[in-house]
Amino acid sequence: MRFVIVSLICLPLFIMGCAFFSPSSESDPNPQQNHIHRSDTHNSTDDDSRMEADLQTTELEGNPQQRPQRVGDRNAKTAEDHGWSNEALQHLTAFQSLLSTDIEAAHATIAEIAKIRFGSHPLADEWSELFFRLYRDKKGLILDVKRYWELEFQLLSNLDAETYTKEKQEYQLGMRQIDLLIKMIESQGGSPETTEVDFDFNFSSYLKGE
Repeated sequence: MRFVIVSLICLPLFIMGCAFFSPSSESDPNPQQNHIHRSDTHNSTDDDSRMEADLQTTELEGNPQQRPQRVGDRNAKTAEDHGWSNEALQHLTAFQSLLSTDIEAAHATIAEIAKIRFGSHPLADEWSELFFRLYRDKKGLILDVKRYWELEFQLLSNLDAETYTKEKQEYQLGMRQIDLLIKMIESQGGSPETTEVDFDFNFSSYLKGE
């Protein structure tokens, strides 16, 4: 059964747009152990969603100067806030085109995106490899997904801690949700080291400016 971690999707500045998780039985001899029912996550995700909606409403009421942005402007700001400059997004478009025709060129393009976003940071290569694999396969070990979030968090923090304060808080929330999913897998007898989850990046709104 496919299920959605609501709080990840509802994050207002979550650059990936949405992340879908569902247990995969390919790497586990007992698929029933990795099957997670929606009822297991319903209460916590609903509460998180309501909490975030309340927080957003409170922020708006407390700041009468704040006005809704046009979607295109909001998308552009979101991308910039997360370190995705126009140049990086242009390379991302090229990567998406190359992925089905030239894997090596696509891989090199992601490495270039890492340089654009993170410069010569020592973790940029690891981010590049994880991004490439997760985007290409649309799935990965739950621990790889967690590591990707950790890298985004650390890289943004190291680059400009002051600018990315809000983003850091959102990534921390996302990582807590992933930790809960890992605990859920373990409680059902599964192993995070062998459990794969579907994972989908969605940049369409930022690339199209919708």
